[in-house]
Amino acid sequence: MGKTAQEMAAMQKEISISEFFEKNRHLLGFDNPTKALLMAVKEAVDNSLDACEESEILPDLAVKMKDIGEDKFLVTVQDNGPGIVREQVPRIFGKLLYGSKFHRLRQSLTHDEPVMACINGKVEILPIGELVDRYIGDAELRDVSSLNIKVPSFDWKGYKYAFRKVSHVIRHRRENEILKIKLAGNREIKVTGCHSLFSAQGAGLKEVEARNLRIGDFIAAPRAISPPEEIDEINILDYIQPGDIDANWFYVYGIEQSIFEELFKKSLTVHNKTDKSRRYYRIGGIDILDDSWKQYTSKGFMPLHLALRLVPTSMLKDCILQSYYHGKPTRIPVALKLERFFMRFLGLFVAEGHVDKRQIGLTFGKHEDSLIEETIGFARRMGLSFTVEPRERSIRVKIFGNVMSLLLEKLCGKGAHNKRIPEFIFRTSRENRQHFIDALYQGDGHKVRKRNCLMFSTVSARLCNELMYLWAMQGIAACRTRRTGKGFGRNPYTAHVVSVYGTDINSSYVFKTTNTTRMRSIYHNSAALLTEQGTDIVMLPVTAIEVLNEGYEFVYDISVPECENFIGGLGGISCHNSRGQQGIGISAVALYSQLTTGTPTKIWTRTEGDKKTTYVELNIDTMKNEPKVVKEDYLDESPLKEHGTIVSIEMSGRYRKTQGVDDYLKQTSIANPFAKITYTAPDGVKSIFPRSVNELPKAPKEMKPHPYGIEFGILQRMLVNTKSRNVSTFIANDFSSTGAQSAKEICNMAKIDAQAAPASLDRTQIEKLLKAMQEAKLQRPPLDCLSPIGGKELEKSLKKEFPGAEFIVAVQREPTVYRGNPFEIEVGIAYGGEMKADEQIQIMRFANRVPLLYQAGAGATMEAIKEIEWKRYGLQQSGSNVPVGPMVLVVHMASSWVPFVSESKEAIAPYPDIVKEMKLAIQDAGRQLSRYISGKRKEGEQKRRLQIFERYSVEVATALHILTGKEEKSILAKLKGIIENRNKLKEATEKAGDALAEEPETPKQEEGE
Repeated sequence: MGKTAQEMAAMQKEISISEFFEKNRHLLGFDNPTKALLMAVKEAVDNSLDACEESEILPDLAVKMKDIGEDKFLVTVQDNGPGIVREQVPRIFGKLLYGSKFHRLRQSLTHDEPVMACINGKVEILPIGELVDRYIGDAELRDVSSLNIKVPSFDWKGYKYAFRKVSHVIRHRRENEILKIKLAGNREIKVTGCHSLFSAQGAGLKEVEARNLRIGDFIAAPRAISPPEEIDEINILDYIQPGDIDANWFYVYGIEQSIFEELFKKSLTVHNKTDKSRRYYRIGGIDILDDSWKQYTSKGFMPLHLALRLVPTSMLKDCILQSYYHGKPTRIPVALKLERFFMRFLGLFVAEGHVDKRQIGLTFGKHEDSLIEETIGFARRMGLSFTVEPRERSIRVKIFGNVMSLLLEKLCGKGAHNKRIPEFIFRTSRENRQHFIDALYQGDGHKVRKRNCLMFSTVSARLCNELMYLWAMQGIAACRTRRTGKGFGRNPYTAHVVSVYGTDINSSYVFKTTNTTRMRSIYHNSAALLTEQGTDIVMLPVTAIEVLNEGYEFVYDISVPECENFIGGLGGISCHNSRGQQGIGISAVALYSQLTTGTPTKIWTRTEGDKKTTYVELNIDTMKNEPKVVKEDYLDESPLKEHGTIVSIEMSGRYRKTQGVDDYLKQTSIANPFAKITYTAPDGVKSIFPRSVNELPKAPKEMKPHPYGIEFGILQRMLVNTKSRNVSTFIANDFSSTGAQSAKEICNMAKIDAQAAPASLDRTQIEKLLKAMQEAKLQRPPLDCLSPIGGKELEKSLKKEFPGAEFIVAVQREPTVYRGNPFEIEVGIAYGGEMKADEQIQIMRFANRVPLLYQAGAGATMEAIKEIEWKRYGLQQSGSNVPVGPMVLVVHMASSWVPFVSESKEAIAPYPDIVKEMKLAIQDAGRQLSRYISGKRKEGEQKRRLQIFERYSVEVATALHILTGKEEKSILAKLKGIIENRNKLKEATEKAGDALAEEPETPKQEEGE
């Protein structure tokens, strides 16, 4: 009998990414020695170009291949990019699916700078150093993507803030100056000089290093922050630890019998001898007397300190928490609803309250009758005892109940200097947040008489900062100031004042503006569209910059993939952060080197301003997919004189000039005309590919998916993960080229309730929604997400690479859309010169400026070429084969999504819409080539006619001399004059015809060709 399913299951094991690559290297282009050598150069060069381009550095690359015998090569690639910070080198080169692009971890905040984070479902505003140190241990970089840590981060499309996942936490020694940047409204942040903040660029944002800022520059700050979730109740046991209640008597009532039964199954019976032998049940390391256990199970209760240790708090949410005051029980539900009365009481307590073990005290002015009555009403509603104590200048309300006393201390802090906002306020509804804020300002704030200014004062610096973040969640940019004075005692105090102005006051349910107001200057926005388009960004001017050279041994950063930003500092400022993971990349090359030669990969890297070069040798642990550093050093002398990176890899391979490294680098130079590449071949011959333009291309912008290009699985995932509350807003907000009207039409077509929760749709409804989205009439997606070569740039590049060509032309088609994905086709032709006329034309294929050297026959480019009748354009062609002639044809596809035929990305899939665009672009260029070839042919014919006439003109002149008797020389001169005049007339006529032929053709004429 064969193996059973259970036996086979036991034999299965999970393999790491590295192990998978080791067994399936062909999927990534490492399927033979020639391609492997090319892939090594390709990955390193592509990464270097990307790093330089993102850092706005004109690339200067040096590629060297050395034959070390036995089909082994030493490949070295050097760039002048930004370099790599020391701690990230092992991960980039030694961990697959970590990152293939060279990015510098240069964004760093000081330890004490506050950041907003949602950790395991709870919102905290805490120093970034405290957050990072909590997870990083002794490392300088730690992957925390498996943990539930999120921070507010804006997207680059609509500049909307949402809580997004953190992938890495980073800590490293400070090497640069610290700058203390202060903005209008007294927001401030301390960062390293090379840290990036955001300034305005047109209707968008751009990164700018702190050391390049000047007073008066405008910097981005959050004006609105969406909560991580919206809750309407809390489990109060989530805020109490066992150590908080050891000295108190608290009990949990209403525990289900099934919970006791599960605990009893895990128990162990033991006997402890004190004055007599007693039986205990040992559960989770805690011994419970059998008599006590019987009482717990029969009455369905348990002491709180036991319940917290033995039962998950989520299983107790339907229970009641009970304590006693002077023998009188106080009962509070474990699940506490977040309602207006509770929100306002919390606001009043934070403003006016204090707490000890058994009582809560709130002090009001004698004129604040309504607040006193509201506080008494809260006590009655919660079943708590209270007293009202008139004093000389105030009235104090005391509320008794050690459960509520403990809870308020844990949620809000104990004394005035330690007050804080309960974390769940940041996660509840906008209305609840405003009720809390209103009570806070009524308790310890006021509206300035005859001014539209609402002010709140506190001695708690933490409360001041948290309140500014809370106002941002309401869509309001608050200001803060500080003042000093003397209180009732002799010691001076510092008060922190948080103010809002103008029409922002009207967001309150209590306070309103009293006179005509205008927008305060704090809202000045140098990029007006950031405000007009409803973004979550406000631009604030820099008011002060202070340089700090002392202190702060370490600086800190966090990484948010894709969005690359978070909120930090006092009051909240938008901060740039480090890159997250990118793809297979250079680490796959390092692994291939290790598999074929066993040698480590060597890296030299140096960042701007660094005095030393980091040198690392590493291998990859294929079982763990982790880097193994063999050697690490810091060099005073190295091949790098400035910033940049050198990668040296020894590997098995086979070298050939065609369809190999030589062709790849030449074509890379054509597609990236802004790059200079120096190449040393294995035979020692050095080639230089100079740059033909001195400007970097415009960076593409990120785009949301378009409904036409979405697939079922992606749509299903988006519906589950969206922050939108209903299907209509999901369609309008989560896709490009859709608005409220389009969303309504799509819902009607799909016969789906527009107000339904996105996650509630079943499979049938999702299929209907998908069909309706793809049938609806929508605008095409935005096209600024593309990064083409450029028509003029491509023409210059071809002239540089083919200086002997007789004719060069470049055509750039208008961008179009395939299945919701924008793409653009560019075509270049170089004709004549030293190219061979009796061979097939040379074809160069590119996707997003990367050469495609293999699988030419399987791709869209070849299919488009074969569909064209090349004889019409002056080239020889047999059937539908590739034409013959002295020509190079370049075809480039720039797209947000290139459909490759395989994982190795060697050819573009021949989808009809893509083939059609390629064909039309080639025909555009072909017509211009045809006119050139036709003109050249006519010019040759004219020369031949002139030669014939000139050859026989002597015989004709002699014959006419005999017939007429006139002088032979005179007749010959007139004949030559007639020939030249006729040729000039014909040439002028043909030029006029060519000029007419060059007028633009209609689309019908174009497609009918």
